[in-house]
Amino acid sequence: PEAERLAYWEWKFWPHVVGACLKWLGQGYEAKDATAEAKQELDTEAPDPNELLVEAESMDGKELAKAALAARRNIADGDAAKSLLSIALSHYEKMGGPAIIGEIMPSVEKYADSSWSELAQPLLDSLVPEVQLAAYRILAVTNDNTFRPLLEKGLKRESLEVRREAVSALGKLGDAKSSPAIKAFAE
Repeated sequence: PEAERLAYWEWKFWPHVVGACLKWLGQGYEAKDATAEAKQELDTEAPDPNELLVEAESMDGKELAKAALAARRNIADGDAAKSLLSIALSHYEKMGGPAIIGEIMPSVEKYADSSWSELAQPLLDSLVPEVQLAAYRILAVTNDNTFRPLLEKGLKRESLEVRREAVSALGKLGDAKSSPAIKAFAE
């Protein structure tokens, strides 16, 4: 009989159903936000990456390298990380070579986002494998399909590390259009 059926909101156990749903939806609410975890206490003795970017042109190479490595302790956000990487990419020659990029990259890449693609594009033409590697790592983080052709070009680079990074970046994109290039690379 239709008259005996109750609407779900009139059920005796409806509050329990709603409570269970809300509990399920709210799972993990107490977990820390990734950006909150990434925040660290700043070192008052080390230079600020944003200020160092301004001063970099006038600094001696060894002094700049030392300051840049110390500035890793003062990365508070994506802008500071981008500034520090910009220093390394622009001045690696005077700072003792491309190895400085490899030392700075792990400290900054967790802050990378799509706005960093402007750093990567001009670096792809570099003949220095460490610079190319940094560019492909940045493009991998941006996760933007517009860079798929550039990433596919990376599969033809001489450096094995660069090719691996390009494959990894294409895998992160998940674009089926890159399958032929990856298959050709694998053969």
